[in-house]
Amino acid sequence: ERCVATMLDLAREQGATIRCNEPVREWQETGAGVQVATSAGTYTATAIVLCAGAGLAQLLRPIARSLQIERQVVAHFAPSGSAAALMTPDRFPIFAFEQLDGGFFYGFADLGNGIKVARHHGGASTRVEPLDRTVNAADIDEIRAFCAKHLPDANGTLLASATCLYTNTPDFHFVLDRIPASDRVFVASPCSGHGFKFASVVGEIMADLVQGRSAGFDLSLFNAQRIT
Repeated sequence: ERCVATMLDLAREQGATIRCNEPVREWQETGAGVQVATSAGTYTATAIVLCAGAGLAQLLRPIARSLQIERQVVAHFAPSGSAAALMTPDRFPIFAFEQLDGGFFYGFADLGNGIKVARHHGGASTRVEPLDRTVNAADIDEIRAFCAKHLPDANGTLLASATCLYTNTPDFHFVLDRIPASDRVFVASPCSGHGFKFASVVGEIMADLVQGRSAGFDLSLFNAQRIT
């Protein structure tokens, strides 16, 4: 959350206007550029970047059929007893653990709200609307089973849980490109569950593309045509 807040603050310092809680209803190309209609009004720009994550299926219909929306649950557990002192950021590393059966789990140290543990991929396919954000017992049981086997001291009281979404392409790679047959509409999504850590470089790449500059990277792996 601090990373996101910092990026927004830096954007404001560079002259960006941040508009929150303003759903996009539609967009269309016009003779002068691109027009975007939201719940608060209509905006015109020379170009736009669509980076709506799971919402991309509604904003860019040609690729909707290629996307899989995957429901994911994260949980925070209280470390048990004396083990709590071993699970602070200075003692406990970020981890990613792939099991022999293919189950892939990851987690973070206790930053004040318990040990975060979650499964990476393997969630149920879903739709953005309606989305069931209720965390049920089966969701937590799956995470606890991993903890019981590999991190028993992290398998304490459930402090918090949440449902999030992965938006997966068939090959699980990004899409960083202009959409076919357009010079003004770009897409920087979906991220297939591993996009956050690349946010800064993806932003730099898209800023270059929108302004007609070379991104300095071979982006052929991330072209939009492969999934349209």
